[in-house]
Amino acid sequence: MNILYVGYWPASDTLTQAVILPRLQLLSEQQEIEKIIFCSIERGSQTNITKNIPKTKWIAFHSKNKGNVLLTKFSDFTELPPFLIEIIQVEKIDLVIANSPLAGGACYLALRKIRIKLVVECFEPHAESMLESGVWRYWDLRYWILRYLETNLKKHAWRLITVSYHYTKKLVSEGVSGSKIITMPNCLRIEDFRFQQDKRNEIRNSLAISDNQIVGVYVGKFGGIYYDKEAYKLFARAFLFFGERFRLIILTGHTVLEVSDNLKKQNVDLTKVFISSVPHSQVANYLSASDFAFATIKPTPTRLYCCPVKNGEYWANGLPILLEDGIGDDSDIIKKEGGGIIFNHQMPNAGFNELQQRMGEGRSFLAHKIHAIAEKHRSEKLMKAVYQKVFRDYSEKAFT
Repeated sequence: MNILYVGYWPASDTLTQAVILPRLQLLSEQQEIEKIIFCSIERGSQTNITKNIPKTKWIAFHSKNKGNVLLTKFSDFTELPPFLIEIIQVEKIDLVIANSPLAGGACYLALRKIRIKLVVECFEPHAESMLESGVWRYWDLRYWILRYLETNLKKHAWRLITVSYHYTKKLVSEGVSGSKIITMPNCLRIEDFRFQQDKRNEIRNSLAISDNQIVGVYVGKFGGIYYDKEAYKLFARAFLFFGERFRLIILTGHTVLEVSDNLKKQNVDLTKVFISSVPHSQVANYLSASDFAFATIKPTPTRLYCCPVKNGEYWANGLPILLEDGIGDDSDIIKKEGGGIIFNHQMPNAGFNELQQRMGEGRSFLAHKIHAIAEKHRSEKLMKAVYQKVFRDYSEKAFT
């Protein structure tokens, strides 16, 4: 079987490396697959993340900057479908897998007249999510175009793979056949993020952080579906609650200047904060150096249907997560199985207090205990089982 795997982000993007790379590696290990063509949308510098993945070839689609976001997106969605059709014909593709509704939308446009099955992974109501987050407005053409594409994917995609059981139930309630839906959270190679005491010592020593100090870590973006000003206020409240012992690590693609300025506005002592952008392969080292993690996702209605990638990495490292209610299946998991604290970002002290008690169990003990949650809910074994089901259904011609 030859597979075309389409991602919407550049190959160098953190989301590609955190979400797509583990999937490509796992797919390459499946006996049914002879060849994988990975297509990413490149908007600048290029990095080939597939060079060490067997059976995998990278073909980049180069997005043309039209000087306007809407025009650029329009260009992408008119030029990408014929680009994909050519790949399908030249590489003799049997099955197309698209990661996200955005990539899925482009694939739908390409496959309308081609009898090749489409699987859409990480399927969620992205258009509504962008509207709720204030990134798009109701009259934004991007919102209406993506809504149209999502509607057609629900009708015409051969398989939809959601990241949340909540969204699977929602799709079924909308009339989508349950036989075409599979739930698979954003899984990862959890051993790559396992807690390591030597890395903890190494990073803490390099940052002049003593054994008795408490370190909170945040990995990710600010704004959009994530809190912005609210996140910085939360960090400041943590300094007030934990006092002189508290230190903060922020790993982000935002500039140090931008993050520093926002921390200054909250009167945070920058000498107690480490801000950097590190390769994804090094993130686990900084997680090991930390004692708990901030997850600053805005709890809007559609957030019930998401699955934050970083939460899986935090759990794999054994970090308790500060998370608000209504965030995918993760909030439910924390309430039922542990792995963090459900809190209110506007009144965080109750959550900080509960977290402080939890950290009293010791970093190594928590690392073992919480890693088991990652094993249950984020392991690549879950991903492997889903792919095997997809290939089995394909080989048996189990069309729906």
